[in-house]
Amino acid sequence: MAGSALFTIPHFTSGTIEKRLNRFVVQIKIRSQKAFAHINNTGRLLEILRPGARAFCIPGRWKRTRYRLFAVGPRNRAVLIDTRLQMSAFEQALKLGLLP
Repeated sequence: MAGSALFTIPHFTSGTIEKRLNRFVVQIKIRSQKAFAHINNTGRLLEILRPGARAFCIPGRWKRTRYRLFAVGPRNRAVLIDTRLQMSAFEQALKLGLLP
């Protein structure tokens, strides 16, 4: 099953990180528009949440943001930072016998 997806995210958009405002919100630019995305991972993530990094977001309506940031990375690769999705990926990998 090498190279197969553990799950898919059907509706997402991408943009560029401008800055992290606090533990829970990052300012992004999507199609030349400033927007804000919720981060449910409160870790520091200093190595990946940098200005200019590509942001992958799920659109929606949260209390103060229009998006939820779920991954960050260059080009076609990304680091999954959404803790809910990380748990789903882990559970699916166990279910498929991909982890010992």
